[in-house]
Amino acid sequence: MRVFAALVRQGMKVMLAYQWENYMGLVGNFAFLLLFSALWSALLRGDPEAQARMLSYVFIGQLLQNWTFTPTWELAGRFRMGDVALELAKPLSLPVRVLGDFLGRNIVRVLRALPAFAAVGFLMGIRLPDWPQFGFFLLSAGLAWVINASLYVGITLISLWTTYFDQAHQILDFLEGVFSGFYVPLWYMPPALAAIATYTPFPGMFFTPAAIFSGGLQGAEALSALAVQALWAGGSLLILYGIWLGGVRKMTVMGG
Repeated sequence: MRVFAALVRQGMKVMLAYQWENYMGLVGNFAFLLLFSALWSALLRGDPEAQARMLSYVFIGQLLQNWTFTPTWELAGRFRMGDVALELAKPLSLPVRVLGDFLGRNIVRVLRALPAFAAVGFLMGIRLPDWPQFGFFLLSAGLAWVINASLYVGITLISLWTTYFDQAHQILDFLEGVFSGFYVPLWYMPPALAAIATYTPFPGMFFTPAAIFSGGLQGAEALSALAVQALWAGGSLLILYGIWLGGVRKMTVMGG
């Protein structure tokens, strides 16, 4: 645990060295926030309660984007250069090091974004949920990070089998876009599609924490969603380590 904490601190130092990257990311966040807010406000102008819920959902969703940011292309670049052989020689497994690094970076991204989001949220009239609803949200956000980071790092580790794996990332991005609720919350999806989504890890990557924060999931429904999310968090870690342990036995390095 102490070693993982040191990796998190190292990730925080890396992110602190790239201030402008985070600030430019905020520009993108608020551009999407403006676009989605205008769209849902127009669609739901006849239902003030649903409109307020969606504005809260969209608002917290953009903050969650900072929390679940995973720059796996850096890892992919190392693999393409053949540096994976050096990674295997290190005493601590690569998944642990990468997850610790990403967690540290995400903590800094959120802390930097909070003042701007607090100001925008005040102007939008966004209200924090009451306890224990806010506690459920924090727990859900933590589980969302585990699912997101584990699946994206796991997909990147497919490079241990092959030298080209970008298509796998594109497929994961597509599935997350459809089933995670980022563009359309599950409660506005066709019932059949929403039912399919509940059996996948994708709602746990975005929809569950956003819906808990905005009040779309409360009480028993929130607890049930958290239980499913926790199962997928554990399953995602198993998938990640399954890919890693299997991949190191069938590693393909360009030129060797």
